Amino acid sequence: MNKLIFIILFFSLQYAYGAENNNRLKNIDIVSTTFTGNQMLENASAYLAMQNINSVNSVTQTKALYFVGYVNAIIDSDKLIKIWYKTESYCTDNTITMEQLQSVVAKYIIDNPQERNLPTYIMAINALKKAFPC
Repeated sequence: MNKLIFIILFFSLQYAYGAENNNRLKNIDIVSTTFTGNQMLENASAYLAMQNINSVNSVTQTKALYFVGYVNAIIDSDKLIKIWYKTESYCTDNTITMEQLQSVVAKYIIDNPQERNLPTYIMAINALKKAFPC
């Protein structure tokens, strides 16, 4: 199942890189295993809650960890695409941590309800492009 999710994310990100603009991205047919921003909102909120609260319940922890894994998979897939296509959608240096990238994506999902109908991976790339332009 994890391989299937990775393959779908990988090819979806390839498509996103070839898109001319966000209007084209808005017309993507959402694959049934792809989560939208609306579906990931609760997990993104749980992730940010875990950063600000010392003790949270196990449900919140599970949602936060799911979010972390999902975002990490998007970022790792994006790194692979950068190597293959020699293109940059966002630019970070070695001082930027994975936690910072996760926080940027979580905040973007929460703060941009107008885009939550889009797949989460597109929202994640949009968040990182905005936060870390080249």
